Amino acid sequence: MSDRYAQISSLAWAQILDRLKALRDSGETYQAIGRRMGVQRGSVQNWIDGLRSGERVSFADMLRYLDSLQIPIDSILKGLPTEVPPLKNTQIKNLRPNAQADPAFIMSGEAPLNSIGAVVNVYATAGAGLALDNQTDTPLAQISIPAKYVRPSLLVVIVEGDSMEPTIKKGAYVGIDHSAEKLIQGEVYGVNLPYEGVVLKRVYFDHSSDSLVLKSDNQKHSDIRLPIENREGLIIGKAIWVMQDL
Repeated sequence: MSDRYAQISSLAWAQILDRLKALRDSGETYQAIGRRMGVQRGSVQNWIDGLRSGERVSFADMLRYLDSLQIPIDSILKGLPTEVPPLKNTQIKNLRPNAQADPAFIMSGEAPLNSIGAVVNVYATAGAGLALDNQTDTPLAQISIPAKYVRPSLLVVIVEGDSMEPTIKKGAYVGIDHSAEKLIQGEVYGVNLPYEGVVLKRVYFDHSSDSLVLKSDNQKHSDIRLPIENREGLIIGKAIWVMQDL
């Protein structure tokens, strides 16, 4: 871990501990705090009592704790030096046939925090079905994403079909927020279809027949109609970002 990462981690953990102690002093139980953070009550107590430190906490978990405790990441940046050396020019040079390649660009160790990514698991969008409890499924891979796109309710999938092209291409990584509590007509959602697993579709309501209409952006794929009744668990979350090749 670089000195800068260590500094960020130390500042973040100090604020997390302060918030944990404040919650405890306000009367919130260790168990309630643990539910808030998604950890065991014993971990919370050990942290507060100083029996365990944050040295082994991953950067992704650190971001998740900050979010669950409503600690703005800007408050951590205030404890860092504000002057950041300018990054090297990253534009393409020698744009001509058989040009001599320039050395590869390397991110400065003093780059601003918003350049720091978090490693997340990636799951398939088709197959035998995808559980929302990420820990029960085996991820296909791991990728690094910008910290601003990380949230506790994030599920990242890789698209295996072409039904949402050209908007979402085959091979794209899609972030799904499974804490979304309401449907918005025409937005893209992860839909858990029987025998297919999770697929990405635009969701519409047909009030005349009390059904959901699942539409693909690729016109080669037909609409899917499903009755609204007894469809709990059908919609697993809203697509909130896409990473793909141009």
